[in-house]
Formats: sequence, structure tokens, C-alpha cells
Amino acid sequence: MKTPLREPSLTGNEKELVLGYLSFQQQVFIRKIHNEHGDLLSDEVLSKALPPSTMTLKGMIAHLWFVEDYWRQEVLLGQNLPQPWQSMDWDADPDADWHIRLPTPQCVTRLQDSMQATHRLLEASNWDQLSTGKLKDGTRFSYRWVALHLVEEWGRHLGHADLLRENIDGTVGD
Repeated sequence: MKTPLREPSLTGNEKELVLGYLSFQQQVFIRKIHNEHGDLLSDEVLSKALPPSTMTLKGMIAHLWFVEDYWRQEVLLGQNLPQPWQSMDWDADPDADWHIRLPTPQCVTRLQDSMQATHRLLEASNWDQLSTGKLKDGTRFSYRWVALHLVEEWGRHLGHADLLRENIDGTVGD
């Protein structure tokens, strides 16, 4: 059986509300990659694309894991990306995160671990603080900007996941 969704709070400060919405979108995505009994969908199902796009739910799992790791480790903390991202040949495949070859259950576990690490960092941080890491042009980001960007990133891909899952087996809603 699926775990019940924890709706975001209707009240609270900015940080509580933003992190609540981010967490809610993440919960819905995790439910999208599981069946009605709470079991992870098969690799065959998770690897099905909706032409003309080549986007798949499995690719999205890995991409969202990369997004969490990138914004937390490289941008906010100014640290090197963890594996497997650090050793990927991004020049040969700029979308290498979407084409990861690791077993799906491992990707889901790593995604969830990364989501929790990002949530803990954002919860404990001053959102006016600027990132330690920066882009090649010197751009730095506030923790607030990154938190809001993650809401946008997850929301966009949650819409993609809705369309993919409906195309795969007719499942709609969360």
C-alpha cells in the first residue's frame, strides 16, 4: 500500500512553506514510480518513452538525483560532485544523467538520500546566505533562490511524469 501524502502546511514561515511544497512534489514523484501496492514499477515500464520525446521515468529519477546533488554539493557547498556524476563523460553525453546505467532501485535510493540531504541543508541554513560554489562566470546564488529553483525543477518534471505515467498505463493523479 502506498504511503499517504503529507500535504504542505497552510501556515508557517517562508522556509516551512517552500520546503513543504518541495517535499510534497517529491513525495508525489516517488509515488508515480511505484504501483498501487507500493512496489517500484518494472524497468520496462520506467524505461518507456512517450515519442517524440526520449524522456523516461528512469531517466528522470537519475536526473532529479543529479539535480539535488549538483545544487547542494557543487553550487551551495562548493564541493566536488559525488560519484557517479564526477566520473561521467559529460562532453560525450551532456545528458549523461538521463542515460545512467545503474540499477533502478539503487537510483531511487540514491535520489531519496540526496533529497533528504538537500532538505536538511536548506532547513538548517540562512536563506540570505550566498552559495560557496559559483558558476564559471562567478555567479553565486542565495539559498532561497536554490530552494525556489528546486520547487520549479521538481514541479516541471512532475508534470512530465504525469504525462509519461498516463501514457504507460493510464494512471492519473498522484
